[in-house]
Amino acid sequence: SIGVIVVEATRKSGSLTTALHAAEQGREVYAVPGSIRHSSSAGCNQLIAEGAHIVFESEGLLESLRQAAKLHFPDFQIQPYALSRAASETGSERYPAKNIKSSERRLLSLMGPEPIGFDQLVTLSGLTSSELSSILSSLEIAGIIHALAGNTYSLA
Repeated sequence: SIGVIVVEATRKSGSLTTALHAAEQGREVYAVPGSIRHSSSAGCNQLIAEGAHIVFESEGLLESLRQAAKLHFPDFQIQPYALSRAASETGSERYPAKNIKSSERRLLSLMGPEPIGFDQLVTLSGLTSSELSSILSSLEIAGIIHALAGNTYSLA
């Protein structure tokens, strides 16, 4: 992996162990700050104090991950998706088959410019939460979708 993102962790969290191992392997460590009054934020705040990258917004995180990928995997070329936004007769978006996996295509057919919730995507797609999270992350990094407030997503 390029790095580890810790969203929530107590001071004795297994996430901190994972972050430590990632740092020891030269990987990037990111943490989302939280309230100093909540024990579930103490681990993230500790990581930030120790030099982890602070995460405030997805755009900054994604750009940092792109830069880290270039450093850690110099031979790896990030291929942008070549999208055609031509509308079909049904009004749905078309994506070239060579650039998009069938699972991604199926998920994109459920999405539009209006936000749709994660839980609704799980129900409509038939994917597990972990499968959906993985696909959504890939599509967001590729710039095809946007992650929005309230755990919702829309086409970019």
